[in-house]
Amino acid sequence: MTPWEKVNRALVAKAIGELLFEEVLSAQDCGEGRFRLELASGVHYHFHAEFGAWGHLWVAPESLLRSPGSEVRAAQFFRDSLTETQMSEVTLGTFLEELQSTLHADLQLASHPALSRTALLTLSPLEREQRLPGHPKLLLNKGRLGWGLSDLRSYAPEYGARFQLRWVLVQRSETKGLAREDFDRKAVVATSFHGAERSALEAQLKAYPDDLWELMPVHPWQWDRIVSLQFHEFIVKGVLVDLGLRGDLYAPQTSLRTLSNLTRPHEADIKLPLSILNTSCVRGLPQRYLEATPIFAEELQALCLQDPELSSVRALREHKTLGVRHPDFHALKQVAYRYQESLGAIWRQSTASLVQTDEEILVTAALLETAKNGQTLLSALAEQAQLTTQEWLEEYTRAIIVPLYHLQLNYGVGVVAHGQNIVLRMHQGVPVGLVLKDYHGDVRLSNEHQAMHQRYFPGSHDRLPQLPPEHLIHDLITGHFITMLRFLSRRLALSGAIEEKIFYHTIAQGLADYHARHPELASDRVNLLAPSFQRVLVNKVRFHIGYGDGAARPLPLLGSDLPNPLREGAL
Repeated sequence: MTPWEKVNRALVAKAIGELLFEEVLSAQDCGEGRFRLELASGVHYHFHAEFGAWGHLWVAPESLLRSPGSEVRAAQFFRDSLTETQMSEVTLGTFLEELQSTLHADLQLASHPALSRTALLTLSPLEREQRLPGHPKLLLNKGRLGWGLSDLRSYAPEYGARFQLRWVLVQRSETKGLAREDFDRKAVVATSFHGAERSALEAQLKAYPDDLWELMPVHPWQWDRIVSLQFHEFIVKGVLVDLGLRGDLYAPQTSLRTLSNLTRPHEADIKLPLSILNTSCVRGLPQRYLEATPIFAEELQALCLQDPELSSVRALREHKTLGVRHPDFHALKQVAYRYQESLGAIWRQSTASLVQTDEEILVTAALLETAKNGQTLLSALAEQAQLTTQEWLEEYTRAIIVPLYHLQLNYGVGVVAHGQNIVLRMHQGVPVGLVLKDYHGDVRLSNEHQAMHQRYFPGSHDRLPQLPPEHLIHDLITGHFITMLRFLSRRLALSGAIEEKIFYHTIAQGLADYHARHPELASDRVNLLAPSFQRVLVNKVRFHIGYGDGAARPLPLLGSDLPNPLREGAL
């Protein structure tokens, strides 16, 4: 089987599994692990699959057969299932464009040689980020609509991209944002420039007083495609001054718009807007949070230092946030959100600067990586720590899941805990703590914890989104369990490391221990050990709304109740 056939089969298998999970499709159980999917188009798909702990099917890609017989192709599958997805053909056309880009990226990732267990363990955090395959649950997780092949080769993580940033000066009167007192313009220069380049830039900046001018980076693609055209009036009037490509080299993390300093890894990460559609939305930089999140990060860290349940949690500081308001687009209340998010920057503390010298860090999505012997990174880490997989998972529950849960129950703080946002700290392979980052739209507050918020987040709570607590819990159950741990438990089971039932029993016991310590926080509405949760649908959203512009980012849809495997483990 060619690599192209493999990535197509993998995507079709994933699509069938996830669309069954999201109740878009329905398959017949033919017994002995065989299933049949009958589509309104008259096409049938036959496959072998196993039920997972969440009641869904894991489809074996190599078993897929299409009837009438033909090659199993991802594009053909979505054409076959057009009635079931209820996409218009207009939407399907753009969906197929996004699909082809995802397959291209999957093929590039597949060209990387499989690593040995030792090599897998010794990857740097950035090398891990650049090997990740993207959001596990979203079908088209590397669509990047707006980028061509040369852009992918220049700026995409799977190509090992490294590049300099474009730097501009903007009149301060046209900007909004917030900076820590010790992160002035000199600090902005110091975090991205060194040696002769730094001296040359500092000399050039003498003509632009720092009380009147902000210095900021722009992603090279964003400059060429968006800023140089949409902010051209600022350029010709001298409101925005282009300083060109210069400074340290940066490399994209999995999220594309968050960049790590490759030249000096301990310097700040920089998050920049990219006006391309990737996964669920256009990846701009929402300006409504810019003046709140640096304060929130400081307040969150202060809270963690005084609560024993959060003592292992670190909140990455945001040194500075900056946004430039477009005079025309920002004057419109219902304009598409992408027009108001196209120029800005966030300087965030790098994880490399936060951890101790005897610690290791990795984004939790990396735990899904597999060595060429079939062993997951999690199992390799457990061996390194001289722990069983179950013992390692117990430590993970204490270090990651319990603190995130406690933040919700006691303080009404929800973190959208997908695998790229949650960073694991380890000592000699043993989980010891959690690093939180990215608060721009991925942190929400309960609307029933106002007293807590006024006490612990006085400077930021009124500028962060609020939800009912029973909705907020999905930041953890959907964001971490459904989106990440569901896939991790499957990989571990396939490798023979731990059965799925024991996997969830282990986590449930850790949660039960937490509830025993805090009976006063018991809640029927917010309970990870509840019998069921409402099913959150993310892939179906695109079928429903299409690709037209909107004034707000798309919201997920809801399905039927989903039985909770943690419940059985706690009984």
